[in-house]
Parts: sequence; C-alpha cells; structure tokens
Amino acid sequence: WVDSCDEFKILITAAKAQEPVASYHTSKGQRPSQSNPRVGDRPPDMPEYSYEAFVDAITEFIIADDQSLNVVENPRLRRIFMLLRGDLKDSDIPHRTTIRNRIKEIWDEHLASLESEIKKAVLYILNCLSITSKIGWVTMDNATNNNTLMASLERELRARGIVFDRVENHIR
Repeated sequence: WVDSCDEFKILITAAKAQEPVASYHTSKGQRPSQSNPRVGDRPPDMPEYSYEAFVDAITEFIIADDQSLNVVENPRLRRIFMLLRGDLKDSDIPHRTTIRNRIKEIWDEHLASLESEIKKAVLYILNCLSITSKIGWVTMDNATNNNTLMASLERELRARGIVFDRVENHIR
C-alpha cells in the first residue's frame, strides 16, 4: 500500500505510520524522505499553518479572485477547510469581519507605501527641473487628498529652507 500511495502521490500523514513507512522505503533502497512525495509540490513561499497565515491566505484569495467577503461564510467552504485540516473547528475559521479588517490593514500599508513613493516622485521631478525653490502656487481642486499633498509638500520644502504655505500657495 505504501507503493500505491507513492504512485498516486497520496501523502501518508499518520504519525504512527511515519517510522514504518520510512523503514519500508529504506528496505527498498529509497531515501526515507520519499515517503512524503508531495513535499516537492508545495510552493517554496508557502508558510507553515498558523491562524495568521490562514487569514492571509483567505484574504489573498478573496482579493486576487475578486470574491465577495461573504464567501468565507459559505458553509460548504467552511466544511472544506475542516476536511483539509482535521483539528480545525468552525470557530477556528475566520469570518468576514476578520477578513475585512485584514484587507483594511493591507490597504493602509499599501497606501502608506504609495504615499511615500508619490512624495519622492514629486520631489524628484521638481529637483530634475530645478524648480524646487521656484514654486509659487499650485492649482488643484478641493479634494482632501490634495490637502494632504500640500501639507506634505509644505513640510518637505520647509525642511529645505524654502518658504511655502499649504493654504496660501494653493489655488482652488
């Protein structure tokens, strides 16, 4: 039966079977690690199971496949999770509020990174054009993100000793 499991790539996971399976493979001239033929199929960047990794995997699936947050509430999907991990209980599976909160955390991290990159890009362009000290007024609409940009620009320019006021230099 061990040969059949190996042939069909069926993972033998029973703790009590590990030693006999390893002995069997050794007696056949195979390395004991061959008792787990599916290990090579596991993506190298896949983390070991933890609740956080489980939440992140579900979150990644929902985002990448444009799924509804409610998909995690589907009883059939929850049964699949419990089938795949025998010690998992329904209470161990995150609900949509947990996934929503994780998506918000990821978004906030991404937004902070993007904000930093945009700030660097704007200053880089101003420096390349040699107009950093020549900025007079900036024309923008009243969107709140423009206020954020002006505040950031004010901080950066003042740090360089350039007089700039986010309100006075903003034409709406």
